[in-house]
Formats: sequence, C-alpha cells, structure tokens
Amino acid sequence: MLENLVTWQYNGSKSTIDEFRTLSREMQYEVIDFIKDFMIYEELTVNGKNYLLVHGGLGNYYPGKDIEEYSLKELIWDRAEYDIQYFEDTYVVTGHTPTQGILGNPKPGYIYKANHHIAIDCGCNRRNGRLAAVCLETGREYYVERN
Repeated sequence: MLENLVTWQYNGSKSTIDEFRTLSREMQYEVIDFIKDFMIYEELTVNGKNYLLVHGGLGNYYPGKDIEEYSLKELIWDRAEYDIQYFEDTYVVTGHTPTQGILGNPKPGYIYKANHHIAIDCGCNRRNGRLAAVCLETGREYYVERN
C-alpha cells in the first residue's frame, strides 16, 4: 500500500490534494463515496465481444490465473505485456502505458490494437500526444489534439 502511495505522490498527487482541500467538507465526503464505488476492473460484453477494462495491465500474468487473483498493484500500476495475447476470446483495454512507449508500435500517440490488446493512453501529457477514446460498440476512435 505504501508503494502505491509513493507512486501516486510521484505522479502529481499534490495538485489533486490541494484541489480536494478547497472543497467543502460535504463535497469531500461525496468525492470519497464516489471513489469507494470504483471498480478495479470491469468485464463486459459488447456486440458479442468480451472485454476486460483495467487501468494498468495484468502484472505477473500467467495462463489460467483468475482475475480475482491479481493484486491491486498488478492491475493498476504494472504495465501490460503487449506482445502477449492474454486471452483467446477477450480483448484487454488498458491505459497507464502511453502508446509512445509500446515497442514495435507503428503509430505512437494513437490507439494501439494488437494481440487482443487495446491501449488507449495516447500520452496527452506528451508533446506528440493526444487524448483518446474508443467506442467499443463501433470500434470508432476519437482523438483530441493538444493545442
């Protein structure tokens, strides 16, 4: 748990904490209640395709390991192994790793699709990055370029 806190602090927690402190006590409790309802991962089926939505990846992946066996760290902070197809019938949608950092990616800064992975972190905080989203119903990709 301490490792996650330190990682969060390294990744800009100060601005989040400062903003949180400006809220009324009532609003702070509403935010905390909202966060408590977050799911660590989500499994869903859209148009007959199975998806696993997870922030980071499946750290320490091995075939047959149930999703419930993964730790918070493995799902949130560990990075996906994009050269491995985790599941035959499930697409794994991840953020956390900017597509500019995926080895062999022919289109850095755009949604990456390979080996049943869909990586949607297109590095909007980077010079050549953008904010991205994908519609799972249509497969259509959406981008917002930096100004």
